[in-house]
Amino acid sequence: MLENIPQVTYMDTSSWPKDMHLGYAQNVVRRIDEEWTTEYPAPAKLQEQITPLKTAVAKEDEDYQQSRKSDQTALIRQADDERDALLNQALTVIDAMAKVSAIPASQQAALILKGLVDVYKPSAKLALRDESTQVDQWLQAIGENLAAEQAATTLGLTQILADLKTKNDLVITLMDARAADRAQQALIQLSEDRKETDRCMRNFFRMMDAVACVDANEHRYLTILGRLQQDQTEWRQRYDEYRRTAKRVSVKSSIVGNHLYSVSRGWTWAQLIDDGKALLAIDAEDENRIISTDKKAEKVGGLYLALAGVLVRPTDDIDTEKEYQLVALPE
Repeated sequence: MLENIPQVTYMDTSSWPKDMHLGYAQNVVRRIDEEWTTEYPAPAKLQEQITPLKTAVAKEDEDYQQSRKSDQTALIRQADDERDALLNQALTVIDAMAKVSAIPASQQAALILKGLVDVYKPSAKLALRDESTQVDQWLQAIGENLAAEQAATTLGLTQILADLKTKNDLVITLMDARAADRAQQALIQLSEDRKETDRCMRNFFRMMDAVACVDANEHRYLTILGRLQQDQTEWRQRYDEYRRTAKRVSVKSSIVGNHLYSVSRGWTWAQLIDDGKALLAIDAEDENRIISTDKKAEKVGGLYLALAGVLVRPTDDIDTEKEYQLVALPE
């Protein structure tokens, strides 16, 4: 029986970012494989906990890797770049010709189209979904206005606008497909995977503690317990440093109704969450993908239901490499 057994208990990582949560779990599995092999297997009681733990970590890894891949993302970016080029080309021609009084017919045509630009405000600087909507409305308005169609012909923009519509429709189609693709499904599943990993991890550490304290072979666990203890210290320091260096959310926000909207890149609102703020994070590339940082489903779901008719499902999983629009609930 061990008298000076290192104190190694389960470390709760349920609130950690996806990559760190998985990384620590994989580290524990690696230590297990280093300590026990086919030739020198783990005690039977421990093996009963090791097997499901390895299965859970492998599943989390699989879904984590899949959640970072989207069959449509690369295609969306390419189509969006091509759409932006066409849109900017059309807007540049319109703006330029609207200032050239030496060619009255062209200037008049440009002014007609510019009037519609001012109304619908299509811009390559907008979020993907917003740009798609504005471009679609602008092109539809031109198609329903004979004078605008003739103006596009006068400026030689007929083919450019036709190509723009094709690319805009493609972006919309790809974004709709991405919302239901494997990456999104894997992201949803990943939340459940993390819970299962946490459950198996707790069971493993509890059994490790129990078995190590009663096993007559007191040297069997010294190495792995010492390494796990050191690993926990290092990973906790790594997480603390991550939280310490997280940027604060910009206070440059706008008020829409009684809801505060703020834009930030990455997971930079950790401090606000610590302060007890209830937030929604809206994916800037797909407003249908909503992440809640508030565990009260009724409150957050009710807010977003009122905003967009979609019930949000709360989760702590936030992609640290994407841009989100934050919605802070009023006090």
